[in-house]
Amino acid sequence: MSAEFTTDNITQLRAVPRGTGWEIRFASGNPACCHQLYVNGWLTDWTDTAAQRAFALDAIFGGPVEILVAAVAPALRRMDFSARLSDAQRNPMWVYRASVVRSHRHGRGDFAALLGDHATGQIDDRPLDRRELRPAWLGECGLGAGPFGSGGFGYDAAAAPGLRGAFGAGPFGLGAELLELSAALAEEGAHQLLVRTIAPDGRGADGEPVVFQAAPPPAPPTAVTITDYDADTQTVTIQIS
Repeated sequence: MSAEFTTDNITQLRAVPRGTGWEIRFASGNPACCHQLYVNGWLTDWTDTAAQRAFALDAIFGGPVEILVAAVAPALRRMDFSARLSDAQRNPMWVYRASVVRSHRHGRGDFAALLGDHATGQIDDRPLDRRELRPAWLGECGLGAGPFGSGGFGYDAAAAPGLRGAFGAGPFGLGAELLELSAALAEEGAHQLLVRTIAPDGRGADGEPVVFQAAPPPAPPTAVTITDYDADTQTVTIQIS
């Protein structure tokens, strides 16, 4: 790990219930660094001071969650270093991600939803993830529609996505961007998943379903009971359920 990003010397990592979410506490042997929180391989939060040793995680996940804390140079605390993580950390075997192209065809009130079957073979209409495609006016326009040439390379001065979006996905002269939907899947096995685009009037258009093989980690036991104790051999028999 480099001096600007490291996962070394992070200890005592624990999650404490806090309202409807969690408080993620940790200790760090990197006193001059700020820290970042990665959840299932995604940068979720960062500290603004080197002294902070907790994160507030308000999101509620439907499946397993892997937490990783990294120490970073203070000037780089907002930078996403997920590419430095191992493949298993970036792409947990129980997390499915789908990319959705947001283009000029989508307007205010349009949503993209990720649906799944929970490994049952029947798609559930309750979304695993849902995002508004146009949450606000973005001020985008076609290539050359604004003061062309006034922006940096690949950027129209009137805020068209240009080369930073899903280049080539929109019609000629109109850029597009990628949004990502994701779900942590609790059930082991083959899952059918699809993306549904939902219009303001409730009409939906389904994409092609895909099959994803989820392999979540074993769930922790819900109860540990002592069922027998042999004083002569000092042997304890326990039942885990």
